[in-house]
Amino acid sequence: MSKKFNFEKAISKLLKDQKMSVDTLAQKADLTTGCIYLILNGSTSNPRIDTLKKLAQGFEIDLIEFFILAKVKQKGRLKNGNPEIARLLDKMRELIYPK
Repeated sequence: MSKKFNFEKAISKLLKDQKMSVDTLAQKADLTTGCIYLILNGSTSNPRIDTLKKLAQGFEIDLIEFFILAKVKQKGRLKNGNPEIARLLDKMRELIYPK
């Protein structure tokens, strides 16, 4: 079975983009640094959903956006930053978080 999500890559990218340390993320997400490092080094490749929710909150992004960042890109698939991804995110938010 192929890997569908790469959470370690998503966390690394977000840490770099937000100029955030693992210690700061741990505080914001209410997780231990050890938990985050287990994901970052690939020891925990399938983290629990409550851990993923906390990480998304720590980065101040939607859980949906976190999953999209973690999605393993397949050949020919849309890339992050594409306007179609933004529209898809908006549609998903509308469905999940109705006004």
